[in-house]
Amino acid sequence: FFDCVVLNPGDTRLACSSREDPRVEIRDVGSGQTLRTLNCPAGVSAYAWSPDGKHLATGCMDFNIYVWDAETGERKASLAGHVGMITCLAFNHDGNLLASTSFDGVLRLWNADAGRQLASYRGSGWQIQFSPDDRYLMGWQYGNHYGWLEIAFSQECRELFVPRDEDRASVPAFSSDGRILATGTTGKIHFWDAASGQKIGSFPQKRSEDVIFPPDGRSLFTVDRIAGVRQRTLESVGASAYRLGKARPFFDAPGIGAD
Repeated sequence: FFDCVVLNPGDTRLACSSREDPRVEIRDVGSGQTLRTLNCPAGVSAYAWSPDGKHLATGCMDFNIYVWDAETGERKASLAGHVGMITCLAFNHDGNLLASTSFDGVLRLWNADAGRQLASYRGSGWQIQFSPDDRYLMGWQYGNHYGWLEIAFSQECRELFVPRDEDRASVPAFSSDGRILATGTTGKIHFWDAASGQKIGSFPQKRSEDVIFPPDGRSLFTVDRIAGVRQRTLESVGASAYRLGKARPFFDAPGIGAD
C-alpha cells in the first residue's frame, strides 16, 4: 500500500510511494492508470514535484535524494549529504532550488540540475515551502524555535578544494593580476587558475604558514614554520601556464609562526 501520495502542479498526475517499497508509481488522476514507474534505490520518505511538473525529487531511505525526469523515468541527479531520514522536500517557484530537511537536524539547499549542495543550516521541518517570491523558506524549526529562513544568493563564483589529507590551509592569496589563487596546506602550496577554478600546480612545503604575491607580479614568497621565508621568481609562459624559479632563502627563522 502507499503511505504517501502527492499531486503534480497541474493536478493531472499523482505520485504514489511507500517507505517499504522502492518503487514510485506516477498515475493519471482521471483514469488511475500507471503512466510511469520509478525504481528508486530504497523506499521513499519524501518527495516534491518541480513547478513545471517535469521533474520529481524523491528522498529515499538510504538518506539520498534523487531527481527524476517524470516523463521518461530517467534519473537526472543524485544528491548525497544527509545522514538521517529525509522528512520533507520542496522546490522553489523558479525550480532552480531544492530544499530538504532530515532527522539529522540539518536543512540543506541544493542545485538539483548541477547535483550539488549550495548551503546548509541547522534545523529541520516537516512541511517546508518557499514564499511566493522565493525570498523565504517557511516551516523551519530548531528546538522550540519556529520561523522563516531568508534565502539570499551569494556572489560566489568558484569552489576550490584541497585534498582531505591536508588538515589545515593558510589564508588564500591572489597574484597581483588576479589570475592565480594560492594557499598553503600542511605539506604543499597549491595553485589554481582563478577564472576557471582548475588546479594548475603545487609543490611540497614542510609546514606552510603563508603565501605572498608582491605587487610587481614577478615573484612569490612562502612562509614556512620550519624553513623560514623563501622567495621564488614567477614567470608567465602562456595563457594559463607559469614557471616558478628555485627557492632563494630570504629569511631563515626556524619556528616562525609558532605559537
